[in-house]
Amino acid sequence: MRRRTVYYDAVSREASLAGALLSEDFDVLPLAPGRPPEGPAVLLVDGAGGDRPRPPDVHVIALVEPHSTGPW
Repeated sequence: MRRRTVYYDAVSREASLAGALLSEDFDVLPLAPGRPPEGPAVLLVDGAGGDRPRPPDVHVIALVEPHSTGPW
């Protein structure tokens, strides 16, 4: 069975930590600024990274602090 790919925003501390937690079950790769992810995949970002350009087969999960006021 092919493992799913999860990219994380390499400049986001929260996304990096979340990616590390998923590394046993998924192929987890850092995504450098300005480089689009290759789908199909999931992209972990912080609240500021949700507007990053991406192909339609890449799903974004934004990790935000519970007390953050946004906008996201």
